[in-house]
Amino acid sequence: MKKWILGVALAAAAVGAQAQMYVSASGGLSSASVDCSGSSGCDKSGFGFKVLGGYRVTPNVAVEAGYYNLGKWSASVPWGTATLKTDLKTAGFGVGAALSANIAPKVNVVGRLALASMSSKLSVSLAGNSASESESNVGVLLGLGIGYAATKNLSIDATFDTGKHEFDGETGSARVFGLGLTASF
Repeated sequence: MKKWILGVALAAAAVGAQAQMYVSASGGLSSASVDCSGSSGCDKSGFGFKVLGGYRVTPNVAVEAGYYNLGKWSASVPWGTATLKTDLKTAGFGVGAALSANIAPKVNVVGRLALASMSSKLSVSLAGNSASESESNVGVLLGLGIGYAATKNLSIDATFDTGKHEFDGETGSARVFGLGLTASF
């Protein structure tokens, strides 16, 4: 029994020695699959970003929590003599896991899977009047990244994240291609 307790204590100490906290932020071009039929102008691209905090349970497995902004998209629709302008933004908070692997001495790849509470906000303006409405849903976010270790505790990252946006029963996908930094503690 004493050997078993000693073994568990040593294993816990080894995991604790490998555990490491980090923060990561990235931002860049977002694009969305939105229906622009009937619009005179449609912008399916914007700026998206994410800010994450993570805890490495092992050198290759981490748990994360963060804020995800998938971007803002807009369209203009002729409405009589005026123009109806619409904007759709999707953002939210999520928790998930990250799996990483070193592919070269200073280069690593990471895959992310998160479950997030996402809010899509539709804003509409016409002839000086405006209104907005939000809808929330739970969605899955997927991410891929490649990082270069500039120092022992700082990585420069290229990222790709994708998720769904939903409003009034209509769904679409959003993608963010970004650049960022990860700082480990």
